[in-house]
Amino acid sequence: MEPTTILWFILAAVAVLLFLPKLINIQKVNKIIDKAQDGGLSKEAITILLARDATHSLGRVLTDRELQKIWGMVERRYRNSNAQKPANPTADVQAVFQYLNQTATPFLLQKGEKIVNIIPAVGLREPRAVRTTYGTYGGPSVRVAKGVYLHGGMSRSTSSSSDKLKDIDGGDLFITNQRLFFVGKLRTANAPFKKIVSIEPHENSIVLHKDGRERAQYFLWPTDLLKVENASGTLDPFTGFSLQALVHQLNE
Repeated sequence: MEPTTILWFILAAVAVLLFLPKLINIQKVNKIIDKAQDGGLSKEAITILLARDATHSLGRVLTDRELQKIWGMVERRYRNSNAQKPANPTADVQAVFQYLNQTATPFLLQKGEKIVNIIPAVGLREPRAVRTTYGTYGGPSVRVAKGVYLHGGMSRSTSSSSDKLKDIDGGDLFITNQRLFFVGKLRTANAPFKKIVSIEPHENSIVLHKDGRERAQYFLWPTDLLKVENASGTLDPFTGFSLQALVHQLNE
């Protein structure tokens, strides 16, 4: 059963409660999760939607600990609930993704362009230059009291610059038949297939290199949050290798 618009806003409210510890009211959160269950959603689908909205609220990818916190709250309420459990959680999750594909497209599609898939709860990171300053001292020191010294000579400072990854935003990564398009709370990132130089896949991320852009972009999602159906009909974790293969297939 697909989530309704009302249910969507209910789940968004939970994301705010989950990550503002001083304002958490466990009873209210549990009531909201119960309503989602009554709406016919499986615990897998509820977890995905909550993780998506929490990522938007935080502006970064969730840590494994934060995802486990969400999963634990949903699991506890699901275990104690009298609501009817979905017969096929996999189909339920697929219905959620179909709903997202139909309603969560905040950008204009080009002529002939269509959305193939959407990866929710994605964090965008980019390298940023960080300057570190080191101080050095040269000259004699004279002890004037126990633990007290007078220093002569000169001090000198040197600095160096290096790139470090910084969280930029959190949002959804859309895969169309023409490009990758990230939509976050504050930032967007557009990567037409013809401008992609390389995709470096990892367990739960990709490193994207684009023509005309000097620095790479890193797209990450929580480990084990998303699953894909394999040839035998069972579910495997969605990885950077899965995304790379899909892009290559669409770009043939």
